[in-house]
Amino acid sequence: MTGGAGFIGSNLARLAADNDGIAVEDTYLGTPENLDPAVEFVATDIVDCRRIVERRDGITYEGMT
Repeated sequence: MTGGAGFIGSNLARLAADNDGIAVEDTYLGTPENLDPAVEFVATDIVDCRRIVERRDGITYEGMT
């Protein structure tokens, strides 16, 4: 989930915490303190998909290189 540490994203991430997802946030407006500790968090820009892939083997990112 992009924007996962913002106001709306952190609430959605909390609701989806049991579904093996991750919250991605560049922390420009969001802050990791907004997140539930059960939510996996990656502090990066979404265009840097290598950092996300390093954390989540087995995920396919179609259209990203």
